[in-house]
Amino acid sequence: MALKIKPTAVGIPGILFTLGFAALPISQWEDEFASVGHLVGYELIWWAVVVAVLAYVRFAERRPVTSLGLRVPSVPDVLWGRPSVWSPSLAWPASSLGYFRSSI
Repeated sequence: MALKIKPTAVGIPGILFTLGFAALPISQWEDEFASVGHLVGYELIWWAVVVAVLAYVRFAERRPVTSLGLRVPSVPDVLWGRPSVWSPSLAWPASSLGYFRSSI
C-alpha cells in the first residue's frame, strides 16, 4: 500500500531543520580532525541530528519511519549487501536490474 504524500504545515519545520542544519558550517566551527575528542564530538552532533529528524517524523508528523525509506533488511538485501562492501562495483548490476525494492 503506497503512502499518499501531501504537504502539511507539520512537515515544513522538519524540512527547514534538516536542510538548514546541513547548510551550517559546522566543520569550520568544530575542527573535527584536531583530536579524537573533536572527531567523536562531530560525529555525535550529526547522530543527534539524525535522531532528532527520526523523532520528528515519528512523533510530530506521526508517520512511520518507513516513509523515509527505512525498513528491516531482507535476506536478499543482506546477501547483496555483503559483497557490495567488498567490491562496490557489484552493487551496480543489482541496482540496474531493479533488484532492490523501493519502500515508497
